[in-house]
Amino acid sequence: MNTFNVSLLAGLISCAVAGALQAQAATNACFTQMTVRRASSSPSGDPCQYTVQAVQNGSSSERRLYCGDHHFASLILDSNGALAIRPHPGVDPNGWGSTLYLQPFFPGAVLRGTTLSELVFQHGGLHATFSGIVSRGAGDSYGNWDGDLQFVYNPTNKTLDATGSYGIRLPGWITTETGDLNIYKLASCLNTGVPLVLGGTGSTGDMQTPVNYVLGSTPQYWDPVEEPGHFPASTCGTLTVYLDGAFNNIDTAAQGYCPIKPAWKPSVMVQLHDPGWNTMTFGGFYTLSEAANFWSDNIAITPLVRATQSLTNFQYDVWMRSAAPPADGLGESIDLAVLCTNCPPDQIDVFKADQPSGPYNWLLGSVFPAGGGVYTGTVQAIQSSTGASASGFLKLKSHCQ
Repeated sequence: MNTFNVSLLAGLISCAVAGALQAQAATNACFTQMTVRRASSSPSGDPCQYTVQAVQNGSSSERRLYCGDHHFASLILDSNGALAIRPHPGVDPNGWGSTLYLQPFFPGAVLRGTTLSELVFQHGGLHATFSGIVSRGAGDSYGNWDGDLQFVYNPTNKTLDATGSYGIRLPGWITTETGDLNIYKLASCLNTGVPLVLGGTGSTGDMQTPVNYVLGSTPQYWDPVEEPGHFPASTCGTLTVYLDGAFNNIDTAAQGYCPIKPAWKPSVMVQLHDPGWNTMTFGGFYTLSEAANFWSDNIAITPLVRATQSLTNFQYDVWMRSAAPPADGLGESIDLAVLCTNCPPDQIDVFKADQPSGPYNWLLGSVFPAGGGVYTGTVQAIQSSTGASASGFLKLKSHCQ
């Protein structure tokens, strides 16, 4: 079991010795209890007992997919009718990363017009049926599409597989007037030249670089930093795209925002197979002006059918796989109790550092009022990408809003 110490934050928090903590004199607050235990890295539910929870978030409707108690994916339909498929195969509660929009569109389109017509338990998984329009421009359309996916979660391997079919029907040819047909969008976040919780500046986000893909049987790669726009000329009948998940440790507080927790992000693989034609090619674009924005989907991977194709019907076999990284869930859970007078009425944030002198920029979580000046909570100290253990020194800070 790892050892945590508690460090003084002048005017707010203090007290402790390594190991079993003891309350000591403090300016405003004192840790009165700390229990460190190995965190659970395995989700519950093997074999899966599938359930779906419907949640309304403002104008967006969400379907949360569960295996036992584990929320392994969400299907989110916004007010325009853009359907986001968001995998969460790991146990890291912040391990939500890249997003798949399995719907066709033309350049400059606002994604819209999708209907989720069915989501039921079937054949050992959750079966979803979709349909919609092919989005064109801000409010136009050019054709329609439909598809289905069978979602199967493996809690032992922490993998999510979605397989099915996907058909697109256009009223006419793809021309220079319509522009290229975008078959889907795989959106992610790549932050470059940003401050890191682990120190210094560098790259982080939801994904690693380069992006690997296979055109037919030929392995290729795309480095978004070196080539923000990547659109090869070769076409294929089978296109496989790999996005490797990253350890996201951007130091948002150093950017002037509230801090966010470091998190392990999942990998996502998407494969399309066209049994009839070799019309697909890879497309990728990195919005450099958004490179420092941790909230931005600044990476867009959009497989294309080029303009001037004399086809109007396209049919694909689809396979998406999302997997948790090997370090997902590794680390320590820390149960804390804090006695605090004249402290904020809401939560207090808990930070970690490797040395007593800091910097205390790794947000672990929060403790919450439990009555009588006592704050309690459980925070997670996850293993970092350096492989270092989750030991360190703790400090409390007022919650940032």
